[in-house]
Amino acid sequence: NGPFGGYDPGQILACETNLYFPGIFKHHGIWLYGGAQQRWRSGNGDNLFSDVIAFPRGASSFYSDRLYSFSVNYKFPLFYPDWSAGSVFYFKRFKLHPFYDLAQGSEAGKFHTASSTGGELTTDVHVLRFVFPFELGVRCYYLPDDDRVGWQFLFGISF
Repeated sequence: NGPFGGYDPGQILACETNLYFPGIFKHHGIWLYGGAQQRWRSGNGDNLFSDVIAFPRGASSFYSDRLYSFSVNYKFPLFYPDWSAGSVFYFKRFKLHPFYDLAQGSEAGKFHTASSTGGELTTDVHVLRFVFPFELGVRCYYLPDDDRVGWQFLFGISF
């Protein structure tokens, strides 16, 4: 809805779910993600809303009126080194996270598909004795539709 009733940007409806299950071994986990969204254009054919649900990692997004997304993730710790570099860095653990993502969308009878697979290697690190850990890592993904490999730097902080 546009402010003051003067402009109609269209409508969007989305639904997502995350399911978490124990993995094969202790401290392993399986994460399943599913999402669906539907966009309706305004009277003048516009829809200004970006995607609400997740898109495959590393893939270029495409516009679609109806979009479905699915992801399978498996996360587990590789090792707990407890490495420290004085008071500058303290590496708590290293984790590996293989994944597979898929998105399918349609617009005016045309169907689009995007998928990616790959893995993330991350570490929990304390910097300068900061109480909250940073998560630093790298993601490698493969896009089968484009036969392309890519890399991304990952950064996060948990409060």
